[in-house]
Amino acid sequence: MPPSLAESRVEKKTVKAVSKHQSSKLTVERNTLLEILWTNHRLQLPKLNDVTVWGLMLNLGLTVGLNHVRTLLRTLKDFDGYLSFKEKSRVHTKIQKIKLTVAGAALLDPSFGAGRSGGRDV
Repeated sequence: MPPSLAESRVEKKTVKAVSKHQSSKLTVERNTLLEILWTNHRLQLPKLNDVTVWGLMLNLGLTVGLNHVRTLLRTLKDFDGYLSFKEKSRVHTKIQKIKLTVAGAALLDPSFGAGRSGGRDV
């Protein structure tokens, strides 16, 4: 028996609510990752790697896996142009020397990118 119109509407609202929750969770994760890298940059600390970023995100209370952190890093690099890093893949993938590009730093501090071209490392 096909679902009633009311059941169909409830189902659609549930799907939208789940999608919205996942989207906002992803935004929090991306913002947290960028804030970690910005703080690291401002304090002039050594460049981070994927495992360290993952540990910091866990310490901040986010429930993320290492592979998800690697996906976030790749997205912020490849699609948004906010990061650069070196990636090595042999038996295990390693992402090292993660740093903000000028575009990434300008995203977090708009005065930072004044007069600079985007995409370069800071």
